[in-house]
Amino acid sequence: MPKASSRTTQATSKLQSPWLSQRPHKNRKRRTAEERYQDLCNDPWIVTKSINDYEVCCYGCNKTISLERTPGKSGPFYDTLWKKHRDLWCHGVRKWREEQERIARQSTDTSDPESETSTGSSGVGVNVPQFQSRVDMLIFLMKLDMENPAAFESLTVHAKVAKS
Repeated sequence: MPKASSRTTQATSKLQSPWLSQRPHKNRKRRTAEERYQDLCNDPWIVTKSINDYEVCCYGCNKTISLERTPGKSGPFYDTLWKKHRDLWCHGVRKWREEQERIARQSTDTSDPESETSTGSSGVGVNVPQFQSRVDMLIFLMKLDMENPAAFESLTVHAKVAKS
């Protein structure tokens, strides 16, 4: 039977693998607070006006989510807890994703029978779908604004949100 000290040495040598002793991402540049803030501003599930150093408000559930305050991290806008909320816990986000997956499975063609065509002052015809939530509408409008600014202007007047 081996001595107790040799068992301890064997156990600790198994725990100390080479990747544990090295700092991960040693040469990677840390993101600044401004870069982290911009990431939060670009997230469609965050109420942009609600962003402050250590809190954000979720569009999906209207809850205020605290951002990470780790003692080793010396700045604001660390989004670890926000991403965990958005990806795992928020019922609004989960419901929206399930709905999008259901729609993608059902529709194989690009035409939507529930949509109507709207022509704005610019004369550009745009399909105006019924949106199930405010987030759906905001995401649609953001994409449209980037692709076709004239259509975006005409659509902002005609967009409808379904009453739940």
